[in-house]
Amino acid sequence: MKKITFIFFLFISAVVTAQDNEVLEPKENNVGIFLENSVDSLKKNNVDTIITVIRFVGGGFYDSIGIPTYKCYIFWTEKSNSYFQKLSGYSDHKVVKSNPILLSKTDIFYFLNYNYDSIKNDFILPFIYKFKHNNIDCYGIPYSIHGSYNTISIYIKDSKVNKDINDLDLQDNSGEDCLNINSAHNNQTALKKFWHLLWETIKKERTR
Repeated sequence: MKKITFIFFLFISAVVTAQDNEVLEPKENNVGIFLENSVDSLKKNNVDTIITVIRFVGGGFYDSIGIPTYKCYIFWTEKSNSYFQKLSGYSDHKVVKSNPILLSKTDIFYFLNYNYDSIKNDFILPFIYKFKHNNIDCYGIPYSIHGSYNTISIYIKDSKVNKDINDLDLQDNSGEDCLNINSAHNNQTALKKFWHLLWETIKKERTR
């Protein structure tokens, strides 16, 4: 078994509006509740296309050094504009949220519009590698203590689609002798391309 490092090469252009982080009051400080309330609020304002991402880092020790265990992101369109908001959840139930960010350029919703059916039906296969043991073909799964797991939810009017993605499964390899035999399938899916668009924006905006 091998420990692996996650590497992403993604780029996007966006602008950010002025923002300050806000720590929610104790009665509001559950990250799941806040996310649900945010989606409900957007729907009440007649926003019919919403995307949320919940990102969980496995291991459960990051809180001790001030890094959130859960990170959530919300994307939506309103009056021809695209917006992004982030929130972070900690094991003590504290939630820190940002103000909405106006995205100046993104293909997220254009891609979703033209590939919704494919994204809905696609799935990502797990990272499996092949190796020899005593001249016998064997198969294994790489292992990482602090793996990252993502749940994408797509809300379009009254419908909702959930997709789970493990960062590990998106890699082509974790070394010369550890090639993902499912990468050819995963790389051709609209779901992986859609996730890359989301992740590219998240990486660009999460440090602002």
